[in-house]
Amino acid sequence: MSINLDDRHSIIKYSRLSSECQLIGGSIFGNQVIKLPAYNLVVKFGQYVSHHEAENQQEAYSLIDRAIFIIPRVYEFFVDNEGCGYTV
Repeated sequence: MSINLDDRHSIIKYSRLSSECQLIGGSIFGNQVIKLPAYNLVVKFGQYVSHHEAENQQEAYSLIDRAIFIIPRVYEFFVDNEGCGYTV
């Protein structure tokens, strides 16, 4: 399945249809982290993924010396119709 980063529905569909073996973080019963194929990106998604978390992560990315700490840059944050948050 191909993913279009400009199409949130594409990201939602891929995330929701991912299998347990694709998880690189989280659990099937909570927030999950999966890699987006063909991109050097991951998506964290779940009912408890919030815009506050994405904002804090982006702020840390801009403030921290990345030569010392690895902080992922937030590409995008959005919420689907069911209230599930997605941080790419």
